[in-house]
Amino acid sequence: MLRKTLTMLACTQVFISPAVTALSIPLANDMERAATVNATSYEISNVPRQFLVGDTYYPLNPGPERKIPSLYYTMLTSQVAAISALENPNALKVLATLQELGPYKSFESFKAGYDAVQSAGLIDTPQAFDNSDENFGAMRLGIRGYKIKLVNGCEWSDPLDSLSDSLVLEQCNDPTVDTAISNHKVFVQDFSSMGQYTDSNKTESKYAPNVVGFFCNNDAKGLLLPLCIYASLDVFSFSNVFIVSINVRLRVQCT
Repeated sequence: MLRKTLTMLACTQVFISPAVTALSIPLANDMERAATVNATSYEISNVPRQFLVGDTYYPLNPGPERKIPSLYYTMLTSQVAAISALENPNALKVLATLQELGPYKSFESFKAGYDAVQSAGLIDTPQAFDNSDENFGAMRLGIRGYKIKLVNGCEWSDPLDSLSDSLVLEQCNDPTVDTAISNHKVFVQDFSSMGQYTDSNKTESKYAPNVVGFFCNNDAKGLLLPLCIYASLDVFSFSNVFIVSINVRLRVQCT
């Protein structure tokens, strides 16, 4: 019985040897690995250890301390360093300066606030600042990667039919909105579902408002100009910032 058991064990060892090697399980004749393990063992020793919580170091039981950090730890540390470099040490000064100049209820008031903090050398005026109708349209289109849909006949008639002919002539260089649509000049960006990316329970402020934006290709000016914005006010509330942006920068609003 003993002889049979030893024979089976020997056969098993022969058949699993390749698998053992593939799994990098140490073998008795792997002298190189054994030498590496032996050399590493002399570098491991118990040392006093501490653990940082906030600004306080708390003592831990003596034990081995990692000398060579893992790849994950190295990458995590580098990412933290990169993010920390972006911190603005003047954040409190910026807040105090803006609060002194408030409240912000118009385009001019927002511009005055940005001018003040930039003049003080605290921050630069954002490049996305809506200082013109053209920039307003470009920034809103940029949210969706400049993928814009052409408005076809009988589409969006409810908001577009309310526009005055004088407004359409100014923005589209066409006498009526129907003519502009027929000439393939009117485009739409539907942001009405953007609210799904925010917390619906917090209606006092939002990252992106629920709106549908209409734009017109003015061939005379060579510009894509904002035509009107249809706001879904019955679904979510907007932040005061965006309401100002709509009412001040975009002079036309769909009913």
